[in-house]
Amino acid sequence: MDFVLVLKAVGIFVSAILMVTFFVLAFKLFRADRGEYERNRARSGKFWDPVRGAVKSSHGDVRDFRVRAGLAVDTRTNTWVEQGVLSDEAIDAVLKRGSGSR
Repeated sequence: MDFVLVLKAVGIFVSAILMVTFFVLAFKLFRADRGEYERNRARSGKFWDPVRGAVKSSHGDVRDFRVRAGLAVDTRTNTWVEQGVLSDEAIDAVLKRGSGSR
């Protein structure tokens, strides 16, 4: 009987933590800067490109400072390939976080 009560208490505690976390996340997304979000979306291209590291770091020979870039070796073709993801500054600008929030 005591095990069931402990299990219910743990379940309620975990549910409360998840509820608060989702509320904070929803609040941050609600306050997000829509214009900066659209610029980052246009910058990143396809949906999975930022996850795969396929964001272009330059447009028309001009370096995009909102993209964190590097080089990697493609083992299939044995060539250097560019790897780029959205920088922390780009994401902070959308969520309106300052540099002091870390």
